[in-house]
Amino acid sequence: MVAKVFFISLLLLVVAFSSCKPNSEHKAVFAEKNAKEQTMVSEKSDLEERKQTQEAPKEKISTKPIKTAQIDEDKSVDSLQSKPNVSVPLYSSNPIIAMIDGKPVYLEDIRNKRIHDLLADLQVELERLFVPYAMERVVQNHPKIGDRKIQVTPEEVRTFYELNQLQSQGTFEQLAPQIYQYMEQQKSVEMVQGIYEEALAKGWVSSFIEKPSEFVVTASTETAYIRGSSQAKVMLLEFSDFQCPYCYRVQGTITSLAEQYKDVVVFGYRHFPLSFHTEADEAAIAVECAREQGKFLEMHQLLYQRQRNQTKPELKQYAKELNIANLTAFNQCLDQEKYRSLVNQ
Repeated sequence: MVAKVFFISLLLLVVAFSSCKPNSEHKAVFAEKNAKEQTMVSEKSDLEERKQTQEAPKEKISTKPIKTAQIDEDKSVDSLQSKPNVSVPLYSSNPIIAMIDGKPVYLEDIRNKRIHDLLADLQVELERLFVPYAMERVVQNHPKIGDRKIQVTPEEVRTFYELNQLQSQGTFEQLAPQIYQYMEQQKSVEMVQGIYEEALAKGWVSSFIEKPSEFVVTASTETAYIRGSSQAKVMLLEFSDFQCPYCYRVQGTITSLAEQYKDVVVFGYRHFPLSFHTEADEAAIAVECAREQGKFLEMHQLLYQRQRNQTKPELKQYAKELNIANLTAFNQCLDQEKYRSLVNQ
């Protein structure tokens, strides 16, 4: 079974510009005196403009290099066809968004996680739209590419049916047309992507769409509980809440990773008690009180197993179960909320 991929020709938008020609009757109205006056005014205006230009202070603006491209008149987009050799900035995920006292402000200077996610979504959407847009034009200039064909054989359809164990969905004869249509669409996408990559390699297309740089957040680890290699170049820093059910679910995975990668990854834990978990902050303070006596990890693991029972009397009972040496010191630490400020950081 053979199917051709038809490329839809791009609709060219033609913008007609009409020029307004002066009426011949209007031309006769201007007298010689008026013409001279107009010339004098024009010369005076030009003189004042040149004077202002010479006297204007030259400000030095320090900016990072901005990538630009020269757009020739015969290759430019419609809006630039009347401006040959126009230098325009290339697309950037980190453009200059403002100037303060002559210095540029880049998008990354104020970027937060939300802006980063929006930029990442924009990059994906731009690529999704640009590939077919570019291919329509490439096919116009290189018609032989449009003659390529997609072929889905009965054997491929049968293999797809069996490998995906679709017998419970229907017989092969029933599902074959749907499978064929799906595989045809998949191959069509693959073919367009292949042509696009070929066009990039041959220089028919140049794309300046880029991913935003990695979003990095600076977080203090001074108060974190650290385990693993102190020489590791990678840290997994966990912000967690002892009454959070999702935090509990991930503990097994973190414990497994900490054991498996203890020589190459350092693991850190910081408190992040949520306001609607009424006992989470007391639990975090109890863990810090236990850390004073070398029992941080033991109390940490026990509290995740007993998320619904974390009142102060219960926390003191857990200290007994863990054989914390100085219970009096632990209880005073908990009652006085000694590590409240640390937990709230």
